[in-house]
Formats: sequence, C-alpha cells, structure tokens
Amino acid sequence: VYKKQIIYISRTKKVINKPLIHQACLDKNLKKIKKLMKDKNFNINKRDKNNFTPLMNASHKGSMKIVELLLKNPKIKINARSKNGKTALFFAAAAGHSKIVTKLINYGANPKIKEKNNRKCTSRAPYNIAQICSRKKIMKMLKK
Repeated sequence: VYKKQIIYISRTKKVINKPLIHQACLDKNLKKIKKLMKDKNFNINKRDKNNFTPLMNASHKGSMKIVELLLKNPKIKINARSKNGKTALFFAAAAGHSKIVTKLINYGANPKIKEKNNRKCTSRAPYNIAQICSRKKIMKMLKK
C-alpha cells in the first residue's frame, strides 16, 4: 500500500494525485504523517512530480509541528532541491514563515544556495526571494 501511495483523499474530500506524505503535509495532517512515518518503507525525502520533498511542502504551508517532526528524522536532506533548484528554506522565506526559516537554519539549511537560472531571471538565493516578497524580518535573518 505504501509503495503506491498515489491516491489520497484530502480533508476537502478531493482526490489528489500526489504521494500520501506530500498531501498530508499540504493538509497539515500531523496525525497522518506520524502514521506514515511508522511504516518501514517510509522515505522522508520522497519526491513528487515537481521534485518537491515533504519538508518543502510543510515549510511552504507553515506547519511548524510538521517541520519539526520531519527535521528530527536523521535521514532528512534539508538542502534537497526542487526542479528549479529551490530548497525548503526558499519556500518558508517566500511564504513569510520566519519561525520556520529560523528552525531550518538552525538545523543546517544553507541560505547561500541559489536557484537554477531560468529564462526570466538570474539565479536567486532565499534572501532575494524574501526581498521580492517584501519579507523584511526574514531578510534581516538571512542577511546575517
């Protein structure tokens, strides 16, 4: 059952085509995540079709309890990158979740990692993303 983990019915009763752990992070379903993590085949760094990790989704959604739970796993890859080179720190910074930004940095997230170049712009670091999104508190944190 865990290996397929594709179909998940979210709290909105909508069928989603995502790995279970990802949808549980997006739904902020801590209970479901704890249950999934007990499975012997659980992969803390499971990727979805956009190459996002559960930590990226939880960081973007602003769920501190889920971020903390994921970070406690010794196999977590805190600086894992999405298709366009973003890390969990990028998502937390863009969404304005300063406590999560602090937690990620304390666990070793690298604020100097830059996203991949694309046609629209040059590569940016989490600081630049916070700047674009007018997240002044996070900009101060990342500038240190």
